[in-house]
Parts: sequence; C-alpha cells; structure tokens
Amino acid sequence: MNAYETNAPKLTRRSNRRRGAAAVEFAIVLPVIVLLMLGSMEMGRAVMVRHVLEEAARAGCRIAVFENATKQDVLDIVDTSMSAASISNYTVTVDPDPPQNLTAFEAVTVTVMVDYADVSWLSSASFMSGSSITGLCVMPAEGDGANDPDSTDTPTGKKNKKSKSKSKSSGKT
Repeated sequence: MNAYETNAPKLTRRSNRRRGAAAVEFAIVLPVIVLLMLGSMEMGRAVMVRHVLEEAARAGCRIAVFENATKQDVLDIVDTSMSAASISNYTVTVDPDPPQNLTAFEAVTVTVMVDYADVSWLSSASFMSGSSITGLCVMPAEGDGANDPDSTDTPTGKKNKKSKSKSKSSGKT
C-alpha cells in the first residue's frame, strides 16, 4: 500500500461531512434569500405603480390648467393613462373642482390614488396592508392675457400663439 491508499477513506468521510454542512447552511439561508428577492420585487412594483400614478396625475393636470377644461376631460386622460398600465380601482381628485374660470397662475392639483392591495403582485403582502400609493401633480393655471396690463388685445383663449410679423422679422421661414 502506498500513502495515497491509506488516506483515501479519511478524505471521503471529510467531504461527505462537508456536503452535509453545506446542505444545512443552504437550508438556513434559502428562506432569507427568497424573502429578500420577493421583497425587492414588491418594492420595485410599488415604485413602478407610483411612477404610473404620477404620470397620470401630470397628464390630468396638463389638461386641467387650460381655460375651458372640465373635470370630465381630466378624468378621461387619467383613465386612458391608467388603462394603458392595466390599473383599476383608483380615485382621482381635482382641486379646484371643477377646474374652470381659473385666474392666471392659480394652483391646480390633480391626485391619483390606488390601494396597495389592488396593485400588489403578492396576495399576502400584509406588511403594506391598508396602505395606498399616491401620484400628485400641481401646476399653475394658464392665463388668457386678460390680466396683462400691457395688453390691448381681447383674450382669445389660445396659448403660445405666434404672430406672423414676429416670425418674418426674425428671419424664420
């Protein structure tokens, strides 16, 4: 017998014991890793939904700041944004309600809110139960020029209208 043959049983027993220890360590660590992965996915989902809500609120606020906008116009654009993201059971708040007859630079607020349980990927997300996610946008109302002391023109209700004489004198075609 040589030296290698006498040590062979010892090495085999040691590697078998090590494999058993690795299996026990893995069994202890696996639930923690799974919990962290699922928590990360849920938090990512919450951040994504909040972004969608903020974009829907921003779209609604862009409509609400115009002179002749109605609350239904705001609700329609928010509904379009939310249905594109496949989110339902949300609430929309517009302040002032209705967003009409606003003075220039008056604050207009659109809030879109959804319960976390309605958008959660995990059905048993008890750590966030009873919570809601909110998207909010505040913009100044657009004026029609009626409050401009230097203006002698009758307000038209049109925004950002360039006169033809200005575009010709600046050399643009």
